[in-house]
Amino acid sequence: MSKYSKKIIFSFIALAFLFFGSVVNAQVDHNLWNNNSSDVFWGGHQADISSSLGLGSFDPRIIISNLINIAMGFLGIMTVIMIMLAGVKIMLSSGNADDMEKARGMLWSTFVGTFLILASFGIAKFAINSLVGATGSF
Repeated sequence: MSKYSKKIIFSFIALAFLFFGSVVNAQVDHNLWNNNSSDVFWGGHQADISSSLGLGSFDPRIIISNLINIAMGFLGIMTVIMIMLAGVKIMLSSGNADDMEKARGMLWSTFVGTFLILASFGIAKFAINSLVGATGSF
């Protein structure tokens, strides 16, 4: 096939789609614009969209707060495990000064890490509570 015949075939196909293609409404609710409700959202009602997407009815701030609380619980469990592991290493050091020093360093690092985690959690909680108290929107 020559270049010229390919262009002609492509032109006929393009014109066929242009003139003979069916109209697609993309599932538009034609009664949507007759409603005077304020919950029109992205071409649909907000409740319909959130239910069709499988979204819950919870506030995202509450979800994030719950995730932070779960993470804090996980970090608390990790702290207890690290303290127990450091204690076992101290007991199994058998008086060896190097092993005893490594275990004490591990215990000290666990306490410093726990303090930093709790301090950052406290600062974040204080900042969020201050903002919520100032704006009154939570």
